[in-house]
Amino acid sequence: MELKQYLAIFKKYSVFILAFAAVGAASAFIVAARLPSGYRLDQLFYLWPAQNQSDNFYNFDGFYAQEKARNFTDTAVAILASPDFLKEVTQPYESIAVRKTAPQLIRITSIGSTPEDTQILMQKTLTSINQKLTSLASPNPQVQLRAISQDKEVTYQAPNKKILIPFGAIIGAILAIFIAGLKTYFKL
Repeated sequence: MELKQYLAIFKKYSVFILAFAAVGAASAFIVAARLPSGYRLDQLFYLWPAQNQSDNFYNFDGFYAQEKARNFTDTAVAILASPDFLKEVTQPYESIAVRKTAPQLIRITSIGSTPEDTQILMQKTLTSINQKLTSLASPNPQVQLRAISQDKEVTYQAPNKKILIPFGAIIGAILAIFIAGLKTYFKL
């Protein structure tokens, strides 16, 4: 095919390509508006054996130390990520993200509408999870979460609409060109 034929195909499907580009840009705008934005605080926590241990109390020493540490970490992450716990700790426009980084290490990210709300949410999350872990293993609490990283600065995060909208338009246009190319190739 010559360049004239390609240009004729683009001219024939120009409205179709522009429509898909507009749909892509609108979709990117909607997604960007719904993505969480606000002030963010990341902190790393260590799953630590509780202070008031007795001699017959579980600790992380022994043959299966890594497996037990991994299981306790998985349990703590599951509790932190559960909808009931999130509903108990968060308020509207607040969220918590939890990620296990290694056995006994958990990264908690809190997002709030103001820097103060974000710090309060992190403290409330830590207090609440430690109370839950204590109540689940009473009368002998087994583990507690303790911060091992310094308090980082609260930073503002929001999706960049200036990048997402053109990216959505480009993806829509590429999809439309691909569909137009298939229609031309198969002569539909």
